[in-house]
Amino acid sequence: MLASVLLFYKEIPPIIIRSSRSAQLFFTLTLILFWMTYGLMFAFAAKFLQTLNFSNTLIGLTLGCSYAASALLQPLIADFLTKKQIPQIRWIRFTTLINLTLSLALWLLPGTKGIFVLLMVLMLSLQSAMEPSINSLTQTLSRAGFEVSYSLGRACSGLSYALMSWGMGLLLLRVSARHIPGFTILGLAGMLALTSLVSVPEKARIETELTPEETSSVRSLVFYLLLCGIVCLSFGHTFIDNFMLQIMEHVGGNSSHLGTALALAALCEMPAMLLYGHLSKKVSDRSLLLFAAWMWGVRNLLVLLARNPYMVYGAEIMQFLTYAFYVPAVLNVTRQMLPEEQFLKGLSLTGSAFTIGSVTATFVGGPLLDLAGMKPTLILIFGITLLGAVILTVQATLTKKRHS
Repeated sequence: MLASVLLFYKEIPPIIIRSSRSAQLFFTLTLILFWMTYGLMFAFAAKFLQTLNFSNTLIGLTLGCSYAASALLQPLIADFLTKKQIPQIRWIRFTTLINLTLSLALWLLPGTKGIFVLLMVLMLSLQSAMEPSINSLTQTLSRAGFEVSYSLGRACSGLSYALMSWGMGLLLLRVSARHIPGFTILGLAGMLALTSLVSVPEKARIETELTPEETSSVRSLVFYLLLCGIVCLSFGHTFIDNFMLQIMEHVGGNSSHLGTALALAALCEMPAMLLYGHLSKKVSDRSLLLFAAWMWGVRNLLVLLARNPYMVYGAEIMQFLTYAFYVPAVLNVTRQMLPEEQFLKGLSLTGSAFTIGSVTATFVGGPLLDLAGMKPTLILIFGITLLGAVILTVQATLTKKRHS
């Protein structure tokens, strides 16, 4: 079946990108399909595994192993692609085809829990490890002479993610969660079709101007400090997200307040991404990254001081200034810090750093709450977030001195 599909694609002439508008459309559609599929895989993974009679412990272990595997895979894949000079678009097609096959197996094949855990970990880790390659398409298209806005593409994909999550939540009231991999197949098939039918030009513009900061490497002190800061920010961000229900219950809320808080955070991302595109023309990406880091500290302080669900809502609205600014900022800062041949590896390392923070928060958060309680744990989370902001401030200062 898959061989027939591939032969069918070979018979169709590719659509060649010839303008910045078509490049932006291609990049935006790729992001939309990637994040909608990512959401189907991760946001509804627990719901799917529950239908297979997985315990909460086994669900957590499966997701934790997926994050950990992704953190290990991202730099390894980046090294491999760079050394073998494999185009990003070819790797994206290959990974999408593998995940399509894994989704088909999860949907149709019977199996033991062990087999399903293996299939889920493979699929989730590969999808997560694909993110640096998806983001680096901006670099590929830029080298080819096209102007592409990452912020615009990410804003559209964020809105699509929110709509998909809302629609899927309603659909699962009528359809069994056992069919979630079937819906995942639709997104993967769309992404495979898009990346197979569109031809992304290779270097049409070979020489690029390097900014003053493009003299660091992935092994330099300033880059290590960037990674350490990201780990701290990710730890605090993931803990608040993972244990939002417990936080709401701590301030007198319930699952209904949880849904409202998550919706507010998601809705804030699209306008923030669009705003970032305008601000980055006037303010440096490094300054915007530092701003996001310190605002994360403010957000977590508001969660710490919250006395009712509405105060938590106020903290969640700060997603507008934290994660939504962080995503494009860290992409651009990495591009500015590293030479072109190290960009993909650097981007994968920042992704791994965020994943490491997430994995740590996932495994440590529960025991922390059980041993210390909510208030002391939130104080610790606030401290770790501030540490991340301080590390990034030191990193920015060292970088500035280095190039002054």
